[in-house]
Amino acid sequence: MKKTISTLAVTAIISSSVLTPFSMYTPNVAATEAIAPTNLVDNPNLISSDITINPNNDKQLFSWNSWYGYSKLKIEGNYAISSIDGRKSKIYDDHRIALDFKAGQNDTLGQTISTEIGKEYTFGLKFKVPKYMDRTIKLKAGKNSMVAFQESGVGEAVDILRYVTFTATESETRVYIEITGPATTQHDMFFYDISAAKSAKQVAADKKVVSDKAEASVKALFNNNDVKGTIKDATNQKAIDDAKKLVDAVTDPTKKAEL
Repeated sequence: MKKTISTLAVTAIISSSVLTPFSMYTPNVAATEAIAPTNLVDNPNLISSDITINPNNDKQLFSWNSWYGYSKLKIEGNYAISSIDGRKSKIYDDHRIALDFKAGQNDTLGQTISTEIGKEYTFGLKFKVPKYMDRTIKLKAGKNSMVAFQESGVGEAVDILRYVTFTATESETRVYIEITGPATTQHDMFFYDISAAKSAKQVAADKKVVSDKAEASVKALFNNNDVKGTIKDATNQKAIDDAKKLVDAVTDPTKKAEL
């Protein structure tokens, strides 16, 4: 009888975590549709939109910086603005960038993000550019790159989503938005929903690791790892609490119910 009561107690304690609202474990994440699968876990947008001017360098921000440097950098409302050599840049504090280049001018904007070595990430954005723009836009992340818009492109280039996937080889990775081409005419362009986060594939892999660990911790409470059997004599409150914490970390409701 004692073992039966213990088994019921453990089952109740572990199962109680299944009843916890799933939304409690799912933070709001600002990321593009291509990057953000449903129910992300610890997968924030790694892109900084900090428009603070570096106190040690008044031509740099703590987020996006120009390959050519900024000039007369100042803060106006919710964006930092700079004009230099016919290039006008507005870096907003909500993952938006507005650029206006006169003929003959291009630019590359970049920043460094924190990454985990061996993990797969996706760097992406949406953008609006003029029809038939004579510039090429590339997204670069680490050693990977992709052409987001080709010079002399045909069609209305509006609300386009583009992203590049890369595997981190260092704890920090540089990401870039590169604008190149003949640039014979003046053009403005607008980037928004800029995001970098673990890819859907990586999130799924990370969630499986968490699920597997939780499953093993629950089975370890029982003799022969049989959750329908009896509890081990060595099972104590700490072991139960530790198992519950691991189950709480599982965000897949189907998998959680199985534990």
